[in-house]
Amino acid sequence: MGKKKVVEEVPDKKVDPQDRHGDDLDEISKNSGPVERRSCQDILCCLLFIGFLGGMGYCAIAGFNDGDPIRLTAPYDSAGNACGFDSDYKDYPYLYFVSTNLLYTRYLYQWTLCVKDCPTTEQVDAGVSLECKPNTIFQGCTGSYVAPAVDVDGKVNSNPEIDVQLYGTVIWFDRLCIPDSNGSGASAYKAIVDEVTSSGFADTMREWMSDLYLTWPIMFAVAGIALVLGLVYMIFVKYCAGPVTTLIILLM
Repeated sequence: MGKKKVVEEVPDKKVDPQDRHGDDLDEISKNSGPVERRSCQDILCCLLFIGFLGGMGYCAIAGFNDGDPIRLTAPYDSAGNACGFDSDYKDYPYLYFVSTNLLYTRYLYQWTLCVKDCPTTEQVDAGVSLECKPNTIFQGCTGSYVAPAVDVDGKVNSNPEIDVQLYGTVIWFDRLCIPDSNGSGASAYKAIVDEVTSSGFADTMREWMSDLYLTWPIMFAVAGIALVLGLVYMIFVKYCAGPVTTLIILLM
């Protein structure tokens, strides 16, 4: 018979909790980091990310070379021409409202021309003519023209004749010729202001500001609750991500 194998009993050894977690980080070289040998763990994702960066870079370069971001600020006349930007309109950078007819105040922004300069009250009084770029609706800088159909007091006027009027203006935003409130464009300026006021826009703005004043404590409270819920969710993910993942796998 063979010898009986004897198994030596190893006495229990208490392990220092600090030793279970590896070396102390203070003793690891800060230059090389906790792991000296690093390597890419997902080659496909890395290649896709590099391709994404290259594509975004190409789009940015193409946009700066071929695009014109300033065009986003361009005003457009009645026919859809960009004042100061389209090929035939580069010398006409300002938008001029052709009519100050109080009957059609709400449509003034639709009836426009691109002009070379905004006429001032002094120039109008001196007899200076309007230098504009005609379009398909207004074929000249003076005279009357048939505009598209409009709704006036609930009735459709299919053939409104709009006169291209000359009045004093001031430049706004380096783009618009706004009627001069102190000169020959005073009536037009008042008509526009009255239209904006009567349309309810001012009342709507006052209601918005009042709502903000009354509800700001609630908005701050909601923001605080959202922050707390976000922190709770982060803690939940930290301690329960493993069990939840295992439960999902078992249920599937």
